[in-house]
Amino acid sequence: MFEEIRRIAELDWNPREVLRVTLNECKGHRYVHLRVWYRESVASPALKPGRQGLAVPLKLLLQFYEAVGKAVEAVSPVGYEDEKG
Repeated sequence: MFEEIRRIAELDWNPREVLRVTLNECKGHRYVHLRVWYRESVASPALKPGRQGLAVPLKLLLQFYEAVGKAVEAVSPVGYEDEKG
């Protein structure tokens, strides 16, 4: 089971979901954890962890960062706005 060490960031994903980025530990290993948390209803303040998520081992964090940077570069000419807006 993952133990949260520090909450790094939260991004509003949509009205019912947030993407939470945390530093976690499991069995002596540390991970940066990206997980979608959800509310049962828009009016509910309580968040629950969803099934969608990714645990990046710290030894791969720099490579993950570089890959995300490449994704940003790849979409830069197109733009960041959602076409469906």
